[in-house]
Amino acid sequence: MLRRLLKADLRRSSAVALTLAALIALAAMLMSAATSLIVDTTAATNRLSQRAKAPDLVQMHSGQADAQAIQAWAESREEVVDHEVIKSLPLPRQELWIGGANQADSYNEPAFVTAPQRIDLLLDEDGDPVHPRPGEIALPIHYSAIGAAQVGDTVVVDTGELRQELKVVAFVRDAQMNAAMVPSKRLVVSPEDFAALEPHIAEPEYFIEFDLTDSARPASVIDAYKAAGLPATGIHVDASMLQLMNAVSTMLIAAVALVVALVLVVVSMLALRYTVLAAIEADLAQIAVLKAIGAPPAQIRRLYLLKYLVLTLVGSVVGYVAGQPLAAALGAPAQLYQGTPPTTVWSVGLPILAVLLLALSVIGHTSMTLRRLGRISVIDALRSGTSASLRHRRHRWRLSRSRRMPVQQWLGLREALRPSNALLLGVLALCTVTMVLPLSVASTLDNPRITTYLGVGQTDLRIDVRPGTQDLKDVEAAVASDSRISRHTTVLRRSYAMRAPDGAWESVLIDIGDHQAFPMQYMTGRGPRSPQEISLSYNQAKAVGAEVGSSVAVQTAGGQRDLTVTGIYQDITNNGLTAKALFDDGAPALWQFIYADAKQDSQQGAIARDLNERLPGVQVTSTAEHSSQLFGATSSQIRVIAALSCVVALGLTFLITVLFAVLVLSRERSQVAVLTALGCTRRAIGGQYLTRFGLITAAGIALGLLASMTLGESAIGLVLASRGAPSFHLLPEPLVVGLVLPGALVLTVLGAICLALRRLSTITLTTSE
Repeated sequence: MLRRLLKADLRRSSAVALTLAALIALAAMLMSAATSLIVDTTAATNRLSQRAKAPDLVQMHSGQADAQAIQAWAESREEVVDHEVIKSLPLPRQELWIGGANQADSYNEPAFVTAPQRIDLLLDEDGDPVHPRPGEIALPIHYSAIGAAQVGDTVVVDTGELRQELKVVAFVRDAQMNAAMVPSKRLVVSPEDFAALEPHIAEPEYFIEFDLTDSARPASVIDAYKAAGLPATGIHVDASMLQLMNAVSTMLIAAVALVVALVLVVVSMLALRYTVLAAIEADLAQIAVLKAIGAPPAQIRRLYLLKYLVLTLVGSVVGYVAGQPLAAALGAPAQLYQGTPPTTVWSVGLPILAVLLLALSVIGHTSMTLRRLGRISVIDALRSGTSASLRHRRHRWRLSRSRRMPVQQWLGLREALRPSNALLLGVLALCTVTMVLPLSVASTLDNPRITTYLGVGQTDLRIDVRPGTQDLKDVEAAVASDSRISRHTTVLRRSYAMRAPDGAWESVLIDIGDHQAFPMQYMTGRGPRSPQEISLSYNQAKAVGAEVGSSVAVQTAGGQRDLTVTGIYQDITNNGLTAKALFDDGAPALWQFIYADAKQDSQQGAIARDLNERLPGVQVTSTAEHSSQLFGATSSQIRVIAALSCVVALGLTFLITVLFAVLVLSRERSQVAVLTALGCTRRAIGGQYLTRFGLITAAGIALGLLASMTLGESAIGLVLASRGAPSFHLLPEPLVVGLVLPGALVLTVLGAICLALRRLSTITLTTSE
């Protein structure tokens, strides 16, 4: 009997059933895709690390290195299982052509290496170590991902003294420098070509890498390494930092997809709640009859629950199946960098579990809503067709008190304030969030102000002077003599040690220079103004347990300094472990930067080109271009999600608004019929509904915009907090967020209402009885 009643009910309300099933399917699709994306990205990153035998600790060093002294130290340490010293030859971008394109404007920092032998292997796309022959080169997979090169292209090195052509034979996955956000890129050549290039490179760089025992602490090992006086003119990273850099871009994409999926879950619950209440109200007479003849309330509830259980299961299965191709499409760029993830119990089970939890939550919410069946009064329902729990709320508004507002608009305004409209209000607000949040994240990554999260103030030009390529004073003189530049300052990034709460000394990169020239935005406090002050990045402040006003100890070339913390800022570079100070102890600089502002924005490109030509080995880029290349791949993927989210949100808005309007018209057939009999035109009645839904739409959009800028920022900030930017602020495009998206939503609602209002022509005083 239940099956027969279920089939009859689904046939009678097939449009509503299809809408609800589609809504649940969309939520399940995004939930499945987001979960698969997270699991597969993690699995692919771990698999690449295992295949490449990624080192547990890497110390970078500029200058000459004594490999025998490093070997002797490593053999004396029981926590060091293996080590390898990899020599690289950094090449000025202006001297490199890939596929016929000069790399002067590239964000990447290329360096030639030979294939490592034991650890930190560089793998081809099949997962095998690469070993180019003379005349061949294997490029990082990043160049293939951005379309800069393909197999068979020619790479040209022209230093002025040497011109060498190499053929691209493979693309490599680099477990250490794979991520697009890591500028350093290793280009693999044969030992013969490496030897030919070496005399023409100003200064080599070394990757001193260690494979440690499971119980070893990388921080203790690197402290012992530096205490031994071994080469350490550069930063060091451990395995956790490498994996985080490789996965953070995809994790941000997954976070956006997951937030959208959770929004759709809430929309599904709201829509189901309204549908259940409307169905109960429409079937009130039949429910009352069933209760009057002795049908158990549990049996009646079971009939309704079975219907929504079927819809939820169908939607969940369809959503899971559709979510897997979506996850594959969204994860394709990550798989290009990381490789194909292995199929495991987790990769199969977690998406299914996520969709199952979604289905259970929807069914549980529906079951709680169906408890209203037990509160229906049989007598009231049979006598008046209403129930005490479902009876319309009386309004205190009186038409006689409104002398200036037209009657239909007054009725529309009054009905818009009914509590039952809160469900549609919530749906519209959440659909607005679904549209606005991904687009705002994408526009934030494209905004030049994103440099706020890169540990620098907002500036027009960034000039990188690699030690050993050009004399810094000559570069400063060239910048100062350029009449197109309004102001500039030099910042030297050096490596120091800062005391942690447990008394250990931890490495930290400190930028030394005038930090007032291009002031940053601080979470709290301000920048340093004297040599006795320092400001810390968010992650560094957490690492040393410091806050504004406290004191930190820094080990410098001139001895220990106790510095007062004046501010805390956000920085997602170098794992978020940086600081700013003014003192100058003469220590060698790891990086040398000159920041400059152009007198006219239109001159930035010309200044960069001219300085690059005049100063070989120096990289001059606009900060906007720098951040664009840094986040370019992530931004483009998030824009794909944003486009999908907009389509889904507009589709949901249309379907749910049609459903809502049709159910409202069905419930209010008698009122519409009376108004028609009293002489109101259908156009006037339609104006009443347009007024009602227009006010609800405006309120929903406003609420959604507010939620996107507050709760949305907090959700994305949770992802970026581990990278050093917990106070992430969205930088949306005002025209798009303030006009285009709300306009699209309003037009969608208008179309849905006009479609639903076509039913007015079928309502008369006789048909409403």
